[in-house]
Amino acid sequence: MHHRDREAYPESNPRAQSLTEAQIDYLSKVENYLFYNQHCDPKTLFDLYRRIWQQQSIIATGSKAESELLKSGLVVMSNHKISLAPALDRDSFNDSWVENQLMRLQPYSKIKLKLFNLDIKASLPYKVLTEINFWTGGQPYLTQKICQLVCDRQNFILRNQEASQISRLVHQYIIDNWEGGLAATHLKGLCSQLFAYSGSIRSLLISYQKIWHGQAIYGEQTLEQKYLLTIGLIKLEKDQFLVANRIYHSIFDHVWSKNQLVKINQTVKSFEHQIRLDLALESARDEVKSNLSQLFKTVVFVLVVGGIVGLGSDLIAKYNQWQQIHELQQANNLLAQKNYAAAIAAYDQLLQTSPEQSHLLWINRGYAWLGLNQHDQMLQSCTTATLINPQAPLAWNCRGEALYYLGQPQKALQAFDKAIATNPHHATIWLNKSTVFATLELYNQAIVASEQGIKLLSKSQPQKSSKKSKLAIALNQQGQSWLKLEQHQQALDTFNQSLQSVPDYLPALQGVGIASYQLNRYDSAITIFTRILERDDLTSEQQALNWLYQGLSLCKTSQISSALQAFEKVSQLTTNPQYQKLAQAGCGIR
Repeated sequence: MHHRDREAYPESNPRAQSLTEAQIDYLSKVENYLFYNQHCDPKTLFDLYRRIWQQQSIIATGSKAESELLKSGLVVMSNHKISLAPALDRDSFNDSWVENQLMRLQPYSKIKLKLFNLDIKASLPYKVLTEINFWTGGQPYLTQKICQLVCDRQNFILRNQEASQISRLVHQYIIDNWEGGLAATHLKGLCSQLFAYSGSIRSLLISYQKIWHGQAIYGEQTLEQKYLLTIGLIKLEKDQFLVANRIYHSIFDHVWSKNQLVKINQTVKSFEHQIRLDLALESARDEVKSNLSQLFKTVVFVLVVGGIVGLGSDLIAKYNQWQQIHELQQANNLLAQKNYAAAIAAYDQLLQTSPEQSHLLWINRGYAWLGLNQHDQMLQSCTTATLINPQAPLAWNCRGEALYYLGQPQKALQAFDKAIATNPHHATIWLNKSTVFATLELYNQAIVASEQGIKLLSKSQPQKSSKKSKLAIALNQQGQSWLKLEQHQQALDTFNQSLQSVPDYLPALQGVGIASYQLNRYDSAITIFTRILERDDLTSEQQALNWLYQGLSLCKTSQISSALQAFEKVSQLTTNPQYQKLAQAGCGIR
C-alpha cells in the first residue's frame, strides 16, 4: 500500500495552522506510517500508543505492534519498558490526536458521533463510543439506545471518566431492570426467540451455560450452537463461542439460565413427572410388601416354635426391622406427595442404618433431587445405586435420566442400554431411550424403541393407574418421530391412538392438527386448531404456533380474511423470526 499525505489534516487538528512546515511534514510522516502500516492493524497501533500515553510507560512484551510503534519514533524502549520518546512533541501527539486517527479509521463511528452529538458531549467522544461498544459488542439496537441516552443527558463526560460513566448508565438504564428498562423490548424479544427453539430447550440452555462459562467446545457446531448464533445471543470469534456482548453476559448469566432450567422442569406435565416417580416407587413398594410379608411369617414361626421364653433378642431384631420398613414407607409417601426435601432427609436417615436393598433408597433419593431440579445431585445418588447393585435396572434408568437432564445424551443412552440388558421388560426405560434418540435426531431408532415400550405397556395390568398416561406419552413420542420423517399418515394414526388414552393431551392434539395439514386435510386441521385455541392453559408460544397453522389452513380453504386475522395474532404473540416471516407472508407465495 502506498503512503500518502493526509489531505484533511488541518480540519482534524486545529493546531496545524500554528505549526511550521517542517512540523507538519513530520506529523504527516508519522501518521502515514501508522495509518498505512503493512505489518499491523492501525487501530492496534493507535490503541497501544494511547495506553502508553496514559500510563507513561508499559512493560515490553516483544509484540509486533510494539516493534512497529518503536520504528515510528513516537516511543523508545529502555530496561524492558516502552515509554514516550523524550523529544516527542506531546502537544501534537496527544490523546486527542489518537482520537482523530481512530475516527479516520472508522468513518461510520464519526457519523454516529455527529448523529448523537457525542462530539459535544465528551472531551474524548471516540473513547465514549469505544466504551459503548465495549458493552454492546456493536449490536446496533443497544448501541443506538446508549448513544441516545448519552445525547439526552445534560452531563458532560470528562476525560478519564468515560468507562465509569458509561458503565453506570448501562447498569442503571438497561441491566438492573432489564425487563422494564430502556432496552426491554429488544431483550424480551431475544428471550422469546430463545424459547421458540423447536428442539430441546433444556439442551439449548445447557449449551448456552457452557458458552457463558467459557468452556472450550470442540468438533462440529451443534444444532443448539447454530440456533444461538442465529438469534444473536452468542458469536463465534477465533473458533471460540462467546456471549455476543457484555450486556447479554450480565443479564443472561449463570443464575438466569439456571432459573430458566428450573422453570422448564416445573412446567413438565404433572402426570409425566408422576409416571417417573411411579416407576421408582413400584419396586420400592413391592420390596416393602415382600419384606413385611416375610417378616410376618418369621415372627409367627418364632412364636410357634420357640414359645414365649427366649424370644427377647429375636423379637427385638424383628421389631427393629419392622420399624425400618415403616420408615421406608413414610419416606416413599413423602416422595409420592412431592415433599422432596423431607423425602431426601428421610432417605438420608435410613441410609445411616445400613439397610438391605439400600440401592432402592439411593434411587428414590435421586428422584427426590430430580423433583428439586438438582440434576448433579440426582446423578450422584443414581450412580451410587448402580455401584451398590450393578444388576438393578431402575438404578441405571435413574442414572440415564440424570445424564439426559445434564445434556449428556450419549452417556444417557449407555445407561439405558445397561438397564435394558439387566431387564428388558420395563416400558418406561424403552420410552426414555426413545426420547434420547429423538433428541439426537435418530428418529428411526426412536420409533423402534418407543414401539418396544408400547408393546410392554399393552401387556401390563389394566388396573395400573398410570397405564393410560404412559401410553399417551409413548404414542405421542412415536408420532413426533413419524412427523420428523415426513411419514404423515403414520404420524396421524399414532397421534389419534395417543388421544384414545388421554383425549386432551396437548402434544398429541397439535400433532393431529399438523399431520392433517400436511396431508392436505385442511378442514380437519382447522377443527383441531380451533379446539386447541379454546383452551386456557396455553403459553404465548403455543398460542402462536396454533394460530399460525390455523392461518395456513384457512389460506388453503380460501378463507383469506380469517387467515389474516390468525396471522395478526401470531405477530402479537411471538417474536420468533420463523413464525413472523410466515405470518407476514400472509396467504402469498412462500
